[in-house]
Amino acid sequence: MNILHIGNKESEAGIQEMDWPNHIQSEPNLSSAAAYKKNKVSKGFDLVLMSEEIWLDSPSKAAMEVKKNILSNGGCIIAILEDETSEKVNRLYRAGVNDYIVKPLIESKLLFRLNRISRGKDELDREGELLQAIRQLEKTNEKLKSLTDLDSLTGIYNRRFFHSFISERWEGQRDENFFVIMADIDKFKAFNDTYGHLKGDQCLKQVAQSLKKTSDKLNAMTARFGGEEFVVVVHTPDGEQVLSLAEEIRSSIEKLCVADEDSECPAKVTISLGVSSGSLNGISSYKELIDQADQCLYEAKRLGGNQVVQADIKTAVN
Repeated sequence: MNILHIGNKESEAGIQEMDWPNHIQSEPNLSSAAAYKKNKVSKGFDLVLMSEEIWLDSPSKAAMEVKKNILSNGGCIIAILEDETSEKVNRLYRAGVNDYIVKPLIESKLLFRLNRISRGKDELDREGELLQAIRQLEKTNEKLKSLTDLDSLTGIYNRRFFHSFISERWEGQRDENFFVIMADIDKFKAFNDTYGHLKGDQCLKQVAQSLKKTSDKLNAMTARFGGEEFVVVVHTPDGEQVLSLAEEIRSSIEKLCVADEDSECPAKVTISLGVSSGSLNGISSYKELIDQADQCLYEAKRLGGNQVVQADIKTAVN
């Protein structure tokens, strides 16, 4: 612990003769103390003992200068009083001084103060380290949580997050319309057989990112449902808007060129989509919306793929 005494050496001569566990530097005034700190103790003093002649005229000004130019972060100020009066103590308290001690300066009294201040500083240091560790742990947990929510291949949300997301909104927002869009890449097995699994993975990544980019226009949630199947959840009362979104997704995938560094001839893919009705009348579970969208997806596949089919409409859009 770095300790500084500011004041007349003669008036506080006893400080230097005491058997301190730490060396005490003594400076006659605030200016010389600040200069010494700047040249010798860059991080500042942990404890400053301030004689009465230094602070008596203006405790607030003296304390402010010590904190600004001399004290370390978390350091403490102890004021020395010639005699104790309520006026002096109140002025020191309002100035933000940590503690005070009244003459005569008895070694045991000063050591008691020093020990208390030292313990308090150690506790603050430990609290600071603990808070830092807690913040780091929170950041790590957030990162881990985000990783468990994301599909490792495509980088969009995974099936686990989708079920958590839609079940929460089903319970909390039953009075609002929302739609489920199920999407599946057409003839993906044949694509894998023709181009290989590495290109198949590249295809899944590009389709996922294109699908997410388009769906974000309606603040929709996009997830990989499994394999080459994807799901989109849209909150809106406007069914035509959702149908337009599904068609835009279909069109964007149709224009997509699945390429890699070694490819001279980019591969093309298409996608089929099924859209739930959006109406919650007579529906007891969000899983029924998924089933609706799934049935429409199968119908789009049956019609040849690269189409959008919506429940209750049963017409293809392409």
